[in-house]
Amino acid sequence: MGASSSTPTLTQRKAAGCMGSSVVARASVNVEQLKGARADVEKLIRNVDAGPIIIRLGWHDSGTYNKNISTWPERGGAIGSIRFDPESGHAANKGLKFALDLLTL
Repeated sequence: MGASSSTPTLTQRKAAGCMGSSVVARASVNVEQLKGARADVEKLIRNVDAGPIIIRLGWHDSGTYNKNISTWPERGGAIGSIRFDPESGHAANKGLKFALDLLTL
């Protein structure tokens, strides 16, 4: 552990056997693509007044997170799974097809 922090590094946690049998590798990220997607969503929210429904869509998608499942993407969360059955057809997600349709135009 470093002198400035009591939090162990990833390497130290692995060496101590605290990481379990699988370590999730981070995918490379195309920052420009993410910036473009963000700009597209911001434009959509301004032009269609879709802010509330887009926020609700994100909230409902992230609501599937289960901390007791150790593997990704099985643990859920904001992973876009709301686009597919059975999640999209769940009664609590009624009306969110409109938001999905806006995002997939």
